[in-house]
Amino acid sequence: MKRIPYIGVIGQAEAEGRGLAIRSRDEDKDLGFISLDDVVSRLRVESLPKSRRA
Repeated sequence: MKRIPYIGVIGQAEAEGRGLAIRSRDEDKDLGFISLDDVVSRLRVESLPKSRRA
């Protein structure tokens, strides 16, 4: 079974700030508020095979 590596929370503050409050399961820590653009960029990189990541 695969586990989802992130938990994202969207409340009023996140909606107003156009971002997410993120918790990483892999790193087992709260990453805090991250803008939507940064979340999308991070997921794009992480979706690539490790051999293709820069």
